Amino acid sequence: MSIKNYLVIMLLVGVFTSCREDFNQPDPISKGAKDMNELKVSSGFNWSTSKTVQISIAGLPTLANVEAVKSTLVLRGENQVFYTANHAINENLTILVAVPTDEKSIRLKFGSIEQSVTIENDKVAFSFIPKITDEN
Repeated sequence: MSIKNYLVIMLLVGVFTSCREDFNQPDPISKGAKDMNELKVSSGFNWSTSKTVQISIAGLPTLANVEAVKSTLVLRGENQVFYTANHAINENLTILVAVPTDEKSIRLKFGSIEQSVTIENDKVAFSFIPKITDEN
């Protein structure tokens, strides 16, 4: 074997052995809890993946002898429908709905009416009563 071939082989051996992992490093998982019983979580941590939101809908007042036609009311979040029912526009409604904890707002669809309201303190309030401004 020539010196040139010997040097190439030694160079390759050096390259391949320098790229290996150092198996003497400590395992990063070994620092801390070894099982679920050793986990320490603050008492304020919420393990739940859902929360209950109170949804209130103020109906549009009508004359006592007028029967409002029912239409489909849909309450939904970003990806899922939370509530669907036939509802009259003149009826008030309060319901409790379980939603994912990361849900920030709820959208209401009732016929051509669409509203989106932010969830605050686990409550949402919708109203069918139109807002009158000075421009109207």
